[in-house]
Amino acid sequence: MRFVPVKSGSQQDVQALHRIRFQLIKWRTALANEIRGLLGEYGIVVARGIAPLRRELSRLLDDGAIQLSGLFREMLAELAERLKHLDERIHEYDLKVERVFGQDERCQRLAKS
Repeated sequence: MRFVPVKSGSQQDVQALHRIRFQLIKWRTALANEIRGLLGEYGIVVARGIAPLRRELSRLLDDGAIQLSGLFREMLAELAERLKHLDERIHEYDLKVERVFGQDERCQRLAKS
């Protein structure tokens, strides 16, 4: 049996920070895939990645020439808002990670290597 040393409170905080951030990224990926699937049913193909999806969503919601029903456009706007909210939350966690990185001497030593 392999024994693991007990983590300090600050180590547990950092671990929780990374796990929550990772969970937010998983949710964003799942939402992006769901949006792509829904758009695909309308014959709209979007390249992989979050940036192309954001651009396409913006274009679809702004462009009245594309034949999307009012109901679908409304639902798409809601999904785009959820995606934006997840992006903001992930950004907040990125800033927290940077703050912890800047305050931890061990991280600074690793960054210099």
